[in-house]
Amino acid sequence: MSIVKKLFGEDSSNGRAKGGAGHDRDYIDLSDYAAAEKATGEGGAAATYIKFAQVRALDDLKRFASIVYDGNMLVLDIKAVQGDEILLRRLSNELRKLASDTGGDIAGLGEHHILLTPTGIKVDRRQYSVDKETGEMSGSAPRGAPAAPVAAVATPVVAAGTPPRANGTRGARPNVGR
Repeated sequence: MSIVKKLFGEDSSNGRAKGGAGHDRDYIDLSDYAAAEKATGEGGAAATYIKFAQVRALDDLKRFASIVYDGNMLVLDIKAVQGDEILLRRLSNELRKLASDTGGDIAGLGEHHILLTPTGIKVDRRQYSVDKETGEMSGSAPRGAPAAPVAAVATPVVAAGTPPRANGTRGARPNVGR
């Protein structure tokens, strides 16, 4: 008898080891679901698919663009290129152009994923939650949006005799990097 069986025992009904503290660990086998879907005829061809791809180079995007042009959504994993800031910037510009060309939308999903949508599908960037007391759903402002209007920034007072700089503004150079 193995040490695992001694510690946790064995459930004789399904042959699976019991989890600690009396909890059975039951897992769903998704291949059973796919087989049942084929047998019943459910889950046929859909009008729009969500497809996943991993970007490792800028050329990869050219191959994946056809997915969005065909009317499908695309979730890109950009983890492999996040170390190269220049490539990431170029990729970001190309993705914006692709979203604009298709009439779709683009949004970040966490730190490593980007969602591209085709024509007619826009991303709502609000985060929704349900109030525990009332059960009402409410949407918060999108991430990165200011919570309140930002007050105007005060401009520094500059003496009238200060000569204009090359960019047309007056005043002393800011003390940056000195």
